[in-house]
Amino acid sequence: MVQLLSVIVMVQFVSGKGVAANVVTCIALAFLLGTPLACNNDKSSAKSAQADNDDASTKRDPAASAAKSSPSSTSSAKPITPKKPKVTAPDCIAKTKGKQASVGALGSSLAAMKVSAGTLYLLAHQPMNARAILSKLARKGGKPAEVGRHTDGGIPASLVIGDSAAFFTMRGKVVKMSLTDKGVETIASKFPKNIALHGGKVYGVRCPKKKKTYELVRVSQKGGEVEVVATWDRKAGKKCRISSVAVNQDNAIVADWQGRRLIRVALEDGQTKVLAKGYPFPQNIILDGDSFLFQSSRGVFRIAQAGGEAKKISSSGISPFHTVASNDTDLYIIAEDAYASSGAIERVPLAGGETKKLTAWRVRGDLGSGIKQIGADDQCVYYAKTQSDYTSITARLK
Repeated sequence: MVQLLSVIVMVQFVSGKGVAANVVTCIALAFLLGTPLACNNDKSSAKSAQADNDDASTKRDPAASAAKSSPSSTSSAKPITPKKPKVTAPDCIAKTKGKQASVGALGSSLAAMKVSAGTLYLLAHQPMNARAILSKLARKGGKPAEVGRHTDGGIPASLVIGDSAAFFTMRGKVVKMSLTDKGVETIASKFPKNIALHGGKVYGVRCPKKKKTYELVRVSQKGGEVEVVATWDRKAGKKCRISSVAVNQDNAIVADWQGRRLIRVALEDGQTKVLAKGYPFPQNIILDGDSFLFQSSRGVFRIAQAGGEAKKISSSGISPFHTVASNDTDLYIIAEDAYASSGAIERVPLAGGETKKLTAWRVRGDLGSGIKQIGADDQCVYYAKTQSDYTSITARLK
């Protein structure tokens, strides 16, 4: 036995390390023990043995395994250059600065136009059918799609767009049209012509015939009872005409056309304050932070809701001939006087500054150009031209 062990040691020494030596040793042990052993010398066994060694090494030293699986810090691979984000073209169909583009057309005269979330809402009037039809048109252009229709006497007015529905007035009624399922309903009657939306409510100012008062009223956008929020005195002999109303979380701002004044009404306690007076034909109130803008026959003015001196923003935008619209930064004006030979669209910052003329046109005849409706958003300014019961809508980059 001792001699045989000596032979095995000698064979290991002579054969050296590796697979061959292991095979010789295995054979010798099998002879010594008298038991057959697997002493293969193929490549698969070697690989299996190496894998077993690697697994064992991994269990002993997990860090070594992580080092094998992760690329070396000195790798020769080229660094990955991040791709530049693609600049998407504006959705507005107008692509070139200074050039106009046709957005679409409507086979009716237009009573009002509003722009909201990349969509133009067009309120058409068909007097022969005593019908109002609301359509929507994507600012990228295309064919108008009908939102809903309402049949009643009178002219539709004061279009406002909410989150899921549009509202307008027609013959003393507030008409609600769903923007998604063509649902149409009347949510209030005997309501003022000019309305505003805030906090799930529709607001307006009315003048009861048997009272010498003004009433700020509201109704839920879902319909229900009309609630009187505030009441204040109306001077004897003064006709009631409220040309514009705007509402925020604290106040309603009211344009008193006949009284030539701007009035603030507190929603909490109904207290009123005259913020400006002596401005003929005040209309189109635009809230902007803690201030607001309004039109008059003397131009466009800006005044703080807390009160103070009115600052003149533009000599254009004179009421009642000019029409205005705004986005978050600028005011846009259709500057075309009655019986004028020309007209233009102008832009002026809401905070005041330089007035810039964006486009101009010649007017033929005494009926005007037919450009009466304007809207604006973050990309373009849109204006509508109506002639012979046909309306075309044009866009320009703002």
